[in-house]
Amino acid sequence: MLRRHLNGKTRRYARAIWFRLSEPLARAFAEAPPPPKVAAKGVYCLDVETRSALLAKNASFKFPPASTIKLATALVLIRTTQGDLGRPVTIEPRDCVGDLESRMRLRAGDVVTHDDLLHGLMLASGNDAAKAIARSIGGELLEEEGGEGDPVARFVQAMNRLAASLNLSRTRFVNPSGLPVTGQYSTARDLTLLGAEAFSESVIREVSQKRTHVVETRGPCRRRIEIGSTMQLLGEEGIVCGKTGTTEEGEASLVLYSLLAGRPVVTALVASWTSTRYADARRILDRLARSDR
Repeated sequence: MLRRHLNGKTRRYARAIWFRLSEPLARAFAEAPPPPKVAAKGVYCLDVETRSALLAKNASFKFPPASTIKLATALVLIRTTQGDLGRPVTIEPRDCVGDLESRMRLRAGDVVTHDDLLHGLMLASGNDAAKAIARSIGGELLEEEGGEGDPVARFVQAMNRLAASLNLSRTRFVNPSGLPVTGQYSTARDLTLLGAEAFSESVIREVSQKRTHVVETRGPCRRRIEIGSTMQLLGEEGIVCGKTGTTEEGEASLVLYSLLAGRPVVTALVASWTSTRYADARRILDRLARSDR
């Protein structure tokens, strides 16, 4: 209860103290060698084929995952629709978000497909795309079950069931977008496992590799929306795709899918900064490449 009354600066300070007290114990029980020196407070690298940890740092510490949880949103979408993403969705006012949030710039009345929303979710990290997906798919789940209720809450329930099925024991979802809220958290290890599952889906992997995509809306305000990827590492050697996340307090996370000597590796770093997360990722991937020689 006290946490709800703390402002962002106080929460960061309290978390920093707790982190410094707990870090020595975390190092003692680390399941893999530590990464090179990085700003990120949590790191985990997973060899997807062998399911073995390659590097680890505070991998089980809970942090706000921000938009990296959109990987779970995408997975629930793909598995509920069984990959059929052509169904139209009419955007409602409650799906739309303001200029201060990441968005694909949807307007009430737009008619788009689930495929369009997936692109907006994974490339632009659109909170409006996440809300529209959750409302649409959550409504379908409620209808199939013959029940009533909040479709977004039903979708989040599906996200948490997915987390349980993947053994993400230190992850809890409260919304489909990743906007910071009390009780929503994950860890570097859990985000790596989530990333490995999400990027195993070819459609998510293929969409996430794109730099840009054009959505042509239907409805009363037909137009073309060009969306660009938030992932700045696309095209660098070995890097296939990834998902970014940034909190209102400026902390940044990254889930990255790369190929190391032809083997798929998923890396998650949490509680870095927007100015350092890509440098962190490059240092980590360089360490992995040198250790593999």
